[in-house]
Amino acid sequence: MLYHIFISLSISINETIIVFMALGWWRAQGWSEGRTVGVKALVRS
Repeated sequence: MLYHIFISLSISINETIIVFMALGWWRAQGWSEGRTVGVKALVRS
């Protein structure tokens, strides 16, 4: 019984970790894009 609860808990924790990793990766992609645009603007000026 307790083992089953632990399994379901670990599955939900894994899902939230995956969601946070996906969000973090998506934000990192946007930030790296913004960084390259900023560097290009600096180089031009």
